[in-house]
Amino acid sequence: SGIVTTPSSWGRRFFSVFGKRRCLDRPQFALDVVRLLLFYHNHGYSAATVDTTVAPAGDGQVAITFTVHEGEPTRISDLVISGGDSIPERAAVVRKLGVAVGGPFDKYAIQDTRDTLSRRLRNTGYPDAEVFVGYDTHTATNTAAVQFTLEPGPRVHISPLRIDVTPRAGATRGLGDDAVRRVSGIHDGDLYSEQRLERAKRALYQTEAYDLVAVRADTASDPNDPGRRGVTLD
Repeated sequence: SGIVTTPSSWGRRFFSVFGKRRCLDRPQFALDVVRLLLFYHNHGYSAATVDTTVAPAGDGQVAITFTVHEGEPTRISDLVISGGDSIPERAAVVRKLGVAVGGPFDKYAIQDTRDTLSRRLRNTGYPDAEVFVGYDTHTATNTAAVQFTLEPGPRVHISPLRIDVTPRAGATRGLGDDAVRRVSGIHDGDLYSEQRLERAKRALYQTEAYDLVAVRADTASDPNDPGRRGVTLD
């Protein structure tokens, strides 16, 4: 799915009268080789090569073959996750990641792992968390050292929780604030969690009492108390 060159549809290839006809675009065909090389290189196969053949296959038709020689991958020799030593749930945050020592130096997997770590931190009370990635590759040994650095920022609890409801025109509110808090499952003092905020939004939608629900967290903590951040159910 990552290359432009695509065969004509089954009907066009076998009956030549209906279906989608796709012609050989030689400039794009040459670029497809580059696309495949980038794909393999980003997955850790920096020695990969791609050969192509174009052979006649009947009147006005050609058969195309891409032959990929993967070669030996660059493998992760060292994996370090530093920072965040004060996080109570650190062991859970860093477990079962998508990269491991001995695995390919896969840039896609490394990016996915960075996103996973960031998401887990934001779900355990760290809305401003950042994760930085660094790596060193060693061509002679086909190895790479990868490091993730956790910068969690302050641990945050929700406070205050604000509820802002706009009734339908000509109608009164169907649910009071206490009911909204109970349905949402969010209360003052709860540990900040993006996952819980999204779950609260879905729970309020499921009551069918609202046409639109938004859950908004303040962009910054209270300067007098960086451990607290307001959230609005709107």
